[in-house]
Amino acid sequence: SLNPVDSHRTATAALAAYALGYFSGFMVLGLWSGWVMRPWRLFVLSLGMLVAALGVIVCGQFGLISIAPLAACCLILGLAFAAIYTA
Repeated sequence: SLNPVDSHRTATAALAAYALGYFSGFMVLGLWSGWVMRPWRLFVLSLGMLVAALGVIVCGQFGLISIAPLAACCLILGLAFAAIYTA
């Protein structure tokens, strides 16, 4: 288990990574018109939701509760959610 300070740092990094992924996902999709006529590209981007969810499960099951793996999963989650919301 993490102490309160480490828990706070981990949660802050995870939420900041999610917000960064979500915001940058909308920025990229707003500037990139390649997805409009090829909706399968949004589908491929939205598969990141599954990858991120599995990553969080693996982190929890194997005790990898540290900033880097959870932040990476949350960054992917934010990008995928932006793609799903755009679709």
